[in-house]
Formats: sequence, C-alpha cells, structure tokens
Amino acid sequence: KIFEALAMGKPVVATSVGAEGLPLIEGEHFLTAEDPDEFARTVVGLMEDRERRRGLGAAGRRLVTERHSWSEVVRTFDLLCQETVAANASATARARGRRHRRGRGGRRRVIARRPQDTPPGPADPVGGEVPRVGKLRAVQALRGVAILLVVWTHISAPYGTETHYIHGPSLTHWSHTPALLSVDLFFVISGVVITVTAWPAFSTPRASRSFLLRRLTRIYPLYFIVTAVVFAVFLVHPGLINSHDAHRPEIAQSFLILPQPGDPLVGVGWTLVYEFYFYAIFIFALQFRRRWLPWIIGVWTIVTIVVHLSAPPGANPYVVVAGNLMNLDFVLGTVIGYLAIKRVIVTPRFVLGGATAALAVLCAVLVVTDAQRLPSPWFEAAVPGVLFALIVYGAIGMELTGMDLTGQLIGGRFLERMGDASYSIYLWHVLILNICGIVIARILPRSVVTHVLALVVVFVIAVVAALWLYERLERPLRRIFRTRADPPG
Repeated sequence: KIFEALAMGKPVVATSVGAEGLPLIEGEHFLTAEDPDEFARTVVGLMEDRERRRGLGAAGRRLVTERHSWSEVVRTFDLLCQETVAANASATARARGRRHRRGRGGRRRVIARRPQDTPPGPADPVGGEVPRVGKLRAVQALRGVAILLVVWTHISAPYGTETHYIHGPSLTHWSHTPALLSVDLFFVISGVVITVTAWPAFSTPRASRSFLLRRLTRIYPLYFIVTAVVFAVFLVHPGLINSHDAHRPEIAQSFLILPQPGDPLVGVGWTLVYEFYFYAIFIFALQFRRRWLPWIIGVWTIVTIVVHLSAPPGANPYVVVAGNLMNLDFVLGTVIGYLAIKRVIVTPRFVLGGATAALAVLCAVLVVTDAQRLPSPWFEAAVPGVLFALIVYGAIGMELTGMDLTGQLIGGRFLERMGDASYSIYLWHVLILNICGIVIARILPRSVVTHVLALVVVFVIAVVAALWLYERLERPLRRIFRTRADPPG
C-alpha cells in the first residue's frame, strides 16, 4: 500500500513497523509516526507545508517508477530464479559427490558436504544487491547489556559513586575492568548499525548531507541539554564535575563534541568524539559506490595503526583520536554489518556460544587477577574487540536465520528496551548517580547491609530516572527533529 501511494505521488506517513523492510529513506520518501498524536501532528504539518508535501510525493514517485516498475521487478525476479537454480544445482552436485572412505579397523568414515549456502535475498532496488536488514532486535538487546554495564562501571570505578559517596571499603572494585569492556561493545554495535542503516544511501544524491543531518539531529539536541545542565553545576561547584581528571574540561570543545586533553563536561562524552570521527569516515565513504567501502575501511585501519605507532606521548588531542586503537572496534562492526547485509551467515549459534564463553573466561581472569586495566591497547583491540564482534555476528546471524533470540532469552525484552533508551541512560546516568550519592552519603549509616542496599538503589534509580527522561525528553526531541532532518529538494 505504501508503494501504491508513492506511485500516485502522495506524501506518506507510516509507522516504522509498517515501512520496515522497504528500501525507503525516512524524511526523503516518507515520514514516520508511532502514535495517534504524532500522526495528527505530522499530517497537519504536511497539510500546512505545500513544498514539503510536494517534495515527499515527487521523491516517492521517482523511487517507485525508477526501481519498482514492472520491467525492474521482472528483471529482479529473473535474477533470483537464476541464482536459486544455480544454488540448488550446486548443492545437488555436492550431495552426489559425497565420498565414503574406509577408516582404521574397517569402519567407514563419511566425508560430509558443506552446509548448503544461504539462499540469496531479493535484490536491493537501490543498488541491485541485497535488501536492507531492518531493525535488529538482538543488537538492541546487546546495546541494553552494554548500557547497564556502563552504569555499573561508573558505580564501581576508583573514581565512581561507591568510592566517593558510600561508606566503607569498596565491594565492587573487582568488577570495574570487566564492566569497562562495554565501551568496545558499544563501538562494535555502532559500526554495525551505521553500516546497515546507511547501506541503501551509497552513491545516491545528497547521501552524505542526509547522513550528517540525521546524526547531528539524533545526537546533538539531547547532548546539548545534558551538557548545559552539567555546565550549570560546574559553574556552582566545579569539584563535582570530572574531579578524577587532571585536565579541566574545556567548555567550547565540550559543547561541540571536539577532542580535548581531558574529559568533556559530560564525562562519557569522550566516546561521542570517536563516534563523530567514525561518522566523518563514513560520510567520505558515502561519496563512492558500495564496493569501495571495504577498501576505504581498510585504508582507515592502516592509518589508525600508523598514527598509533608514530604519535609521541602528549600528542595533539586530534592525533590521539586518530591513532586510538579503539577505532578498530568500528572497523570490526562495519565488517559485521557488511556480512549481515550480504547474508554471509556461518554457524551463528556456535560463534555466539564460543565467543561468549571466551569472553566469560577473559572476565574471570580479570577478576581473579584484580586487573585495574587491560595489558595494552593492542590487547583490547585484538581480544575484547574481536570477541564482541563475534558475539554481535552470532546474534545477528541467529536472528536473520529465523530465531527470536530476544524473545527466548529471559529478560530479552527488557534488554531490548534498555537498548532503545541507551542514549538517554548514557548521557544522564553519571549526573543521576552523583545526586544519589550525595543524598546517600548524608542519610545512610555505616554498615555492610546499607552499603549493599545503596549500591542496588543507586543503580536502579539511575536506570529508571534515565528511562523516564527518555520518554519525556529524548523521544519528543526525536519526533521534532526527525521530520526536519532531511527536507527534500
């Protein structure tokens, strides 16, 4: 029905679920709304904006006539038939070619054929290769795991809530380093999500502009609000903001998400500097055809390693960002996203189970040895980064092969919900933890029981309060900026 409306040149407003799986770019071909009030506002806004209405209708009709005409559908269907016949013929030939050999003791040993290749998906109307993957619920659940670990990191850190505000010796210091690995998981997921969502836009008109506007309007409004709140606190009581850092936060760089010697006003904002660096690489890649993406990412990998090896101690903050080996997490995520798009799925259950077990062993070693940090940046890129990449790959593979991973796991829906709200939790939780810590330090007596109770309470309050802010602040902001991020024409 959406394609029929687009073919008539009509502007379309639909839910994200209704348009899921269609090769449409939100803001260019259609607008999304998730509830009745939002539908009403969006429709009325279109009725009052003639140019916007005409632009959406023209872009939608152009998409359908160029990529979904009968001739194009017939060509795609013919290609699918040929690929399917070829794949089945190859599988039949392999089955007939199985050889039986005799092992020792006269027992027969069977040389099994490889599993049949995954059937190819329908051609992507944008580029003639594969369909858009759509929302990956397993990835959202993993993002939920990552954000809960980030919250715990800032409770258990040597400079965290427990050390600063809760009476008595630390009970959680042993968990800080394993929880800190969550940043690698976030960066891998970011590489996957950006690759999958931007895939249809490669080499299309205004792809880079649209991508940049979407990223800016997705990240900056909420970040600006949180930074402004923290800045107000900083003006009144500077010691409450990043007191663990030898460098005072630089105000302009903090608001603009630019590199600086220390942490920005919003301490966790340092990761957004790397996110924007990755976005800059991807904006460059969007200027070319998709087939150049592996080469561009490969060159970026080499540049990262060279800068890391050659940068002197105390180098310029921009050089430090360019040479940080955590950038390789984005590279790994891009590779996983590319494999997901191409439907290259190999034993996902085994990959997920094996990588999870290996990660559990790594965390156990870190706990037993009471490691305060990982051995080296190379180790972090080569071990946790690769393990998280394999976990994400296995989870995506199981979902793409039909298994509802989040539905079968206990707490899967909850983790998916945490993933949806992860940005709000990420930005707000440190400030909320500090507020909770100040209150707890004044009212709770010294005892092991109250110590454990305080840890649980501050964790729950930080998550619940950030979830409330997600519903009341981030989601309305996203609705406001989503319809303005990519005006047609």
